[in-house]
Amino acid sequence: MNFPVEELDEVLLAQELKAAFVRGNHGSASKNYEFLSDAISKEVRKGWNIILPLGKYLHIPDIVLNTIGVATYVCIGSDGTFVDKDHLTHDLSFP
Repeated sequence: MNFPVEELDEVLLAQELKAAFVRGNHGSASKNYEFLSDAISKEVRKGWNIILPLGKYLHIPDIVLNTIGVATYVCIGSDGTFVDKDHLTHDLSFP
């Protein structure tokens, strides 16, 4: 399958990087700090994420920032009851 792809504009990428930093994470991230801290630790241990000191991301070419948040959804527990479960989300609704 062919999928036409154009080079991304470097100026636009720089603007979006700054906007993501200024915008920060979704409000649900600060409301669920303990869960989020545990979830991110697991992702780092698995090699899916890396934690950088604030501002160091600027030195990584072509980096993209995505804000994170926590979504709560209902699932069915092993005993058949409905159980609320938190889930780490990567908010990709912005450019």
